[in-house]
Amino acid sequence: MKKLLALIAFTGMCGSVMAGDKGEVPAFTDLDKDADSYISASEAKASDWLASNFSKADTDGDGRLSPSEYLTLIKMSDKDR
Repeated sequence: MKKLLALIAFTGMCGSVMAGDKGEVPAFTDLDKDADSYISASEAKASDWLASNFSKADTDGDGRLSPSEYLTLIKMSDKDR
């Protein structure tokens, strides 16, 4: 639980990050409008980039992104640069 809270805090402090030529990617906390520590498919629509990559990022298939799934997607995008 401490790792999850640290990850959420870290992504919130980062503001937005670059994802290759995709432009700026919003911070997890900016997308998580209901503050439930997940990004739902409807919340993901706030970012065209995330909406188009949502199913790829949702590795456990629960219909929402955890902070670690979101961070993994960002890291994968950075590798694609």
